[in-house]
Amino acid sequence: MPDPRGPRAGAGGRGGRQLRGIGRNPAMLGEVMRQIAEQRRQSVAELEKEKAAIEREMEKTTLEMGGLAAGWLNCTNVSRARNDDLGNCGGR
Repeated sequence: MPDPRGPRAGAGGRGGRQLRGIGRNPAMLGEVMRQIAEQRRQSVAELEKEKAAIEREMEKTTLEMGGLAAGWLNCTNVSRARNDDLGNCGGR
């Protein structure tokens, strides 16, 4: 059964000694810092890709909404001008 205080609650064991050892070994600390930096770069790159995809989707949605709004305004103007001719406005 897992410790209810979380996975780091028992850090006094081997894992805790390893973590403390990193700070005492400059080569190991440098490698750990390099790995952390690389993981961060990868995360940033993934987030930037996701952001670009979301921005493209937002642009597409904005254009679609603009077209719908323009069509609605056109139908509103047609219905005001000629109440009997609504063929292009979906029967409204």
